[in-house]
Amino acid sequence: MTPFKEIKKVLLKLIICFTLIIFSVSTQITQISADDTHDFAGGTGTRSDPYQIETVDHLDNVRKYLNQTVYFQLNNDIDLTTFLEDKPAGWNPIGTVKFNSFSGHFDGKGHSVTGLWFKQNNAPTNDQRNNIGLFGYTQDATITNLGVETNDTMGGINIIDDEIGLNVGILAGYSIKTKISNCYSKGKISISSYYINVGGLLGKIEGSEVLESYSDVNLRISDFIFNVSLGGLIGTSIASNVLKSFAIGRISDEIGSNITGNVGGFIGTLDTANLINAFSDNYSNMSVSTTNSWVNVGGFAGLISSGRIQKS
Repeated sequence: MTPFKEIKKVLLKLIICFTLIIFSVSTQITQISADDTHDFAGGTGTRSDPYQIETVDHLDNVRKYLNQTVYFQLNNDIDLTTFLEDKPAGWNPIGTVKFNSFSGHFDGKGHSVTGLWFKQNNAPTNDQRNNIGLFGYTQDATITNLGVETNDTMGGINIIDDEIGLNVGILAGYSIKTKISNCYSKGKISISSYYINVGGLLGKIEGSEVLESYSDVNLRISDFIFNVSLGGLIGTSIASNVLKSFAIGRISDEIGSNITGNVGGFIGTLDTANLINAFSDNYSNMSVSTTNSWVNVGGFAGLISSGRIQKS
């Protein structure tokens, strides 16, 4: 065989190998893309083309995209009832701790998520037990145009545990640098714990903004509650702005229960240190009743450590 033919043969083999490699990589990329598209009904997760959520599974898949600036859009109402039938603890909050937080942008488009329930003492890990709501822990996020309602037949959100430092809200447990607008919550929360922030909509907010949102929630306290911050809309607010929002419903405790802390029809504790927290055009029509003398109770706020309240 001549040297030219030998070179030609080697080049042909190289071309065939290169073609096979390109085909293999292309196939893998196609498979990965297909798997990604199965997470949602459509979209690419950008501002102009958000991921489309149309089923419970799509909503549950949001947790795969934590700590990312990703955009989501809810296209219809979603009922969690059937999805949660075989879940001992109920709903697993989306985003649980600081390093596993929801940092995306969720637009409910005026739709609601119903059938939410959670039994905190049945949750398998501490990460799932500390920040509780549809969203557990949010940071640098936005949540807009969304309603969340609990399944009261299943007890709504039920907190009976010795864990400390809990943040509980039907929409979100703990929100840092998060903007929440045109959202609402309805349902039931029962608590028996301590060092806990509980709000009908949001448990604790910090450096956040809440606009044109409301809650219609029955908050029930039982047994011994130590150092609670409980509010009809928000449990504790730090360095945040809450505008044109309201709370209705009821806050009550069982006869014989022992409570220390702050309970308010709108907000439990307003604590801003050296920052100003402006509440404007808000109101509370929440019924607040307690048999305990070791608790700060207010029709609007339980305790104002530092802040400013206007037109409320």
